[in-house]
Parts: sequence; C-alpha cells; structure tokens
Amino acid sequence: MKLMTTSFSTFRSPIWPHFKSASKDRCERAFFDVEGRIWRATPYVTNPRVDPDMVYTSIYATYVWKYCRITHFFLSNGVAEFCESAVREPTSEYAKALPSCDSIPVAGKVFTPWAVVCDADGAIPGAFAIHFPASSKRRSIIAIPSISIPQKEKAGDGIRGRTHYWFGADDGEDVVLCLKDNTGINWCDSAMSMVKTIYGLALYLDAFPETAKKATRDDVKDIAHYDGSVFTVAANESAREDAERSISPHFRRGHFRMLTSEVFKRKRGQVVFVRGSFVRGHALDVGPDLATDNASQLQNTSHTREPNS
Repeated sequence: MKLMTTSFSTFRSPIWPHFKSASKDRCERAFFDVEGRIWRATPYVTNPRVDPDMVYTSIYATYVWKYCRITHFFLSNGVAEFCESAVREPTSEYAKALPSCDSIPVAGKVFTPWAVVCDADGAIPGAFAIHFPASSKRRSIIAIPSISIPQKEKAGDGIRGRTHYWFGADDGEDVVLCLKDNTGINWCDSAMSMVKTIYGLALYLDAFPETAKKATRDDVKDIAHYDGSVFTVAANESAREDAERSISPHFRRGHFRMLTSEVFKRKRGQVVFVRGSFVRGHALDVGPDLATDNASQLQNTSHTREPNS
C-alpha cells in the first residue's frame, strides 16, 4: 500500500516576481544587478520609512531560496505551535544555538552592485528553512543565522561598516532582524509568532534531538522541490501532551528553560522542558529541580506562583 505523503508550505517572496518582471535573464548576476540596485537606493530614493536592512534581508532570503542549497526542516502537526507557545519572550534566556547551516562559497560569483559579507574562507552565511503542513496555512520561513549587513554611505557607493545580527528571517510578508535579546521591540503579532517559532525550534531540537530525522519522499510530497538537506521534525510526547491538554482552561502550558546559573557546573547551557500542569488557584511549574545541578530530575519540584503570573 502506498504511504500518504504530507504537503508542506513553500517560501514565497514578493522579491522574485519583481525580479522576473524586470529581467529576462534568471542568472545570479542578473538577480543581484536588479535587486542590488534597489537595496542601494533604499531609503535615499525610495520611501524613507523603508529600512534598508530589512530590504537586504528579504533579498538575501530570496537569493538563498532560489540559488543555494540550504537546510530544510519540515515540522509535523503541532510542533510549530508547541515551539512558539513554549517561548515566553524572545530574550537571551531562550537564545539557544540555532541549527547549523553550511556556508555558501562565492568563488567565481559576481555580486556587483550587491555588497556581501564573506568570512575568512570566502563564503557567505547559509540559511535554514522551516516548513509547515500545508493544512496549517502557515508561511514558510527562511532564517539566516549570523547575518551581517553592510551599511551604505549616504552618498556614493561606499560601505561605512556592518551591522551584525543573531539572525534575520523572512516569511514572505514579515521580515525580522534579531539580536539574542530583543527586549523592548514591538513586533506585530505575525512577526512575533515567526520570531518565537525560530527561538522555540532551536530549543526543541536541543531538548529533543531524536525528533529530527532525514526526510524521504514518503514523508514530504514533492520533496525534490526543496534543494538541500531535508529533515522532518516529529512531535515529542511532551509536545503532543501539552497540545492536547492546552484546551483546558485550568492547564498552564509547558515552556523551555535554559540552565544559565553558575550553579550548574556540568549542565550549564542545557535546555530543559518544564512540563505544563493543571492548576487549581495557583500556577505551577513542574519540571527539573533548578536549585541543584540535577537537571534530569523531573517533576520533583513545584514552584508556586500567583494565578496571573
């Protein structure tokens, strides 16, 4: 019997239709010639309220999607919602190492009038994509870890420096640029959802590495459409249980916590998942004993808070 494969979302950027309408040539050089000129003109010729760093990120995301081999994560039903809900705030407390990405060699490529930031080996940052079941109606995300964006001079074509971000991301509608701590940034709801999903996925893969497996054509419909390394990310039992119980008005959802205190001599930096719990007048965190260096001890300690904490 033939297995049923799952249809997943794909990345759709307004940059690509614009490029196709502006150029008959589809090569990389033509892409950067057309879109690079737009970036260089932002915001001095175009709308001054447009952030040139956002424009750069959107162009870069479209470039790696169309021309490069990147890493793809296909999230099973419920995983994205779990990752997003388990991150309370996109701060350094939740900033775990992002999925590793192969860098992209640029030998022989011509990027004029585009300005790319290469590393010591003459390569540019790679990226990873997050895809969701098509039935969820969520937009695919391109995330670029350690993105460095050139800062243009106000006159001429010179570059006066670079701005470094922990990651930049684009889902075809919203573009975000994140440091490890984003306290005080007032994102719209959809942008915040994207940011929390990226933070949460990094934590999820660290806490439950066994959920990521090499994807096959039996898992992902039209898998050949996604160029690069492909992985499915399954729902861990904790995620499945948390999603099922979250419909209860007396259930507080679980969340990730990274052990940052110096008291954790061997487990510092480790990610633990604090399970959600049913509450009756108080909200309880039920998880590892965070007062000792014993992060494997589960559900032995409850931390009592007021109901609205």
